[in-house]
Amino acid sequence: MNVNGINHAQSVNFGQESSPVKEAKRVDLSDPVDTVEFSDKKEIAPEKKKASTAKKIGVGIASGFIPGLGQLINGDNKKGIIFLGGSLAAAALPVAGGVLASVFPPASIALGVVGGLANIGIAVGSIVDAVKNAK
Repeated sequence: MNVNGINHAQSVNFGQESSPVKEAKRVDLSDPVDTVEFSDKKEIAPEKKKASTAKKIGVGIASGFIPGLGQLINGDNKKGIIFLGGSLAAAALPVAGGVLASVFPPASIALGVVGGLANIGIAVGSIVDAVKNAK
């Protein structure tokens, strides 16, 4: 159709485009910037490898002997240092109680019990965390 010198009948080819279609990447919706990124490559999330049973047992035993060692073996250095530091601090409580024994004997008993229970709790937490996060 030709109206006022303009050809309004144009053929449209829906199957072909002049530029290749690209896949959209996922965008964090909490990001305040309204942008969409495009990529030619398909991204596949890497599968998380499961640790062997022997590895889980090994890191559990290591954390049982020295709390935090299992985390260090797993590569979780920050957690390992936190568990190790907590265990050392809990072990220092009975020592502080021994120093206070001559001044205030009940403090020795209380700090010994609290330190012992804290150390048991830290050791159990370290074992559970090391086995759960074994790599």
